[in-house]
Amino acid sequence: IVFTCLNALAPQAWPGGGRDAFNAVYVAFIVGVALGPVAAGLVAGAGFRWTFLAAGALLLGLFLLVLRAYRGPAFARVAGAGAGRPTREGARALAVALVGPATLLLALGLALDWVGYAQWLTTTPNFMAAQGLALPLYSLLWTLNGALILLGQPLVLRLVRWMPAVKTQIMAGNAVFVAEFVLLALGRGYPVYVAAMVLSTLGEMLVWPAVPAAADRWTGPERRGAVQGVVTMAGFVGRMIGPLLGGVLFAAGPSAVFMVMAVAAALAGGVYLAHDRARVAAASAA
Repeated sequence: IVFTCLNALAPQAWPGGGRDAFNAVYVAFIVGVALGPVAAGLVAGAGFRWTFLAAGALLLGLFLLVLRAYRGPAFARVAGAGAGRPTREGARALAVALVGPATLLLALGLALDWVGYAQWLTTTPNFMAAQGLALPLYSLLWTLNGALILLGQPLVLRLVRWMPAVKTQIMAGNAVFVAEFVLLALGRGYPVYVAAMVLSTLGEMLVWPAVPAAADRWTGPERRGAVQGVVTMAGFVGRMIGPLLGGVLFAAGPSAVFMVMAVAAALAGGVYLAHDRARVAAASAA
């Protein structure tokens, strides 16, 4: 609920920000992910119970922040949005809008990308352990991921200026995902994992903020939350299917797993292209 609302509020809080508004939410999320385990480790030294109390205090802080600071036109209720009891026709129209071709295809592409990305959390550490690579080396990959995201923002800003179209950013990032999995399927050794993580990080920096930005670009204010909910759900669907698919293919070895993920990322690219055509067709019909 929180991530969906933040993505829905981002373009309202930063009018004209476009992709940058969603990128700010994405970077803030990464900062929290990086600092959270460190803070939890320090607090856990006094007892694990304190980690839950600290987490509760942070959530209370979020509640107070929203209650007191989220004010002004950006946080006002959209006129006419949710007014009155929805009629059967209104509910049907909303359902059609949510599962319309363009939104549905965009969500499907994101889910396919997350199916592959989930392998970094599930099958990859097992493959590394089977190759005799120590656990700290796997943890170091995520340190590299966070550092690249935070320090690589100037590079991403240059890339975005070079290819300002959101569609181009999504397709470029998706192509990087394909290259990453092909590299993992064909290569061996820790340097291959490092190079693949670099590619994966570049791909996610381009795709993760761009997909919600693309969904928002052709969405009215009254549907913003609902459409961002579909996009958020697509990411969770990919994270749900990815570990299951990787587990089924695990016995076939890393080459098979990562080649299937390369195919999934390539299919995502085709879906993104189909989304763009569906959006153009819908705009022409309107």
